[in-house]
Amino acid sequence: MFIAQAFKNRTLSVLLLFISLNSYSDEGIEFKAEIIKGACSFSTVSNIDFGDIYLGDFIENANLAARVKPLKILYECEGFAEGINPSIKVNGITPDNDPETFFTSGTAEGVGFQIKNGDITPLEFNENKSKPLKDNSEIEIEPTEKLINMTVGFVLQNAAKKISSGSATATITFDFIYP
Repeated sequence: MFIAQAFKNRTLSVLLLFISLNSYSDEGIEFKAEIIKGACSFSTVSNIDFGDIYLGDFIENANLAARVKPLKILYECEGFAEGINPSIKVNGITPDNDPETFFTSGTAEGVGFQIKNGDITPLEFNENKSKPLKDNSEIEIEPTEKLINMTVGFVLQNAAKKISSGSATATITFDFIYP
């Protein structure tokens, strides 16, 4: 019985040794990490419809916005070191003679869309207290905030000699810029 017990223990030891040798890899254990500067996710509406605007709205408001609408960009950022702020860049097509007015396509002439930073009333928009954003303008964002308030105005182009009725469209993109 002693021989049978010794044989049983030896078989168990050989079996355990075999199992532990099979779970070992010659390649070792790989540890991986990637350091990133931070990340943000953004959301906004994909379409702002200004509706029908009468030609007379521009004549009555001489060189002012015929209508303004709010534009809100919601965002959430994480992982940025204190004092390191990402930004967004405004991109769109502007007429050669007016880099502050966006106009992509349409049959209307002499009009376009301006974007101003902030939640601005129609009266404030027309007082020109805040400058419109130009193509390639950058807006620094605070990672701990969650909202960028902007205002879009349907306006006369700066150098427009005349305006005509028709459709007007502007496509604007906001690109995220890492610091």
